Amino acid sequence: MLEQRDERPLSPSTIAQIQGAVTQRLSGKQYFTTLWRAMDLAAAFGDAGLRHTLELLASDPSEVVARGVENPDVIKLTQQRAADRLAGMPALPSRVDVMTAQR
Repeated sequence: MLEQRDERPLSPSTIAQIQGAVTQRLSGKQYFTTLWRAMDLAAAFGDAGLRHTLELLASDPSEVVARGVENPDVIKLTQQRAADRLAGMPALPSRVDVMTAQR
């Protein structure tokens, strides 16, 4: 929805609510998949503050650990995902998106 807001505009209130949720999920301890989805949304916003958070996650493993990720392999994957989003690489579509597109 957020990435397609030019074709399907969202209300300012909706955008603010999404941005608030993303900011919250990027700041506290999260399950890694929740963190990953928040990172995807943060990149879609184009907000300088959210971009800075992605930069921290991409460059500093302790920033990833501070968000509850402890497995070294998942820390590396999280940092790579943050770097990919900063580089403009889109998130892969979810399983639901793929199943819907196949219909």
